[in-house]
Amino acid sequence: MAKQAVVVKYRVRQDRMNEFLSLLRAHIARTKALEPGCLQFDVLMPHRERDAVHLYEVYADQAAFDFHNSSQTLADYKIHSEPLLEERTITWCTVRE
Repeated sequence: MAKQAVVVKYRVRQDRMNEFLSLLRAHIARTKALEPGCLQFDVLMPHRERDAVHLYEVYADQAAFDFHNSSQTLADYKIHSEPLLEERTITWCTVRE
């Protein structure tokens, strides 16, 4: 089965970036520790967008991807990160090799 990827783009509320990045780092650490199907989880900081953060995540297969999307870790992260954000867009992808 093909690897699955997620590209997430955030716009962070003014003066909340440090708080958001701290929360995000903890979420990534928990995901990597608890989800062996998570192969890659990168934080990208756009050069010219001071309020933006992008994520690139890769999962071993659809089952690993589904596990992540239904995890309590992700649910908790969303609850706590939502007040820090102006906008969140998510693109789900299949990795073609």
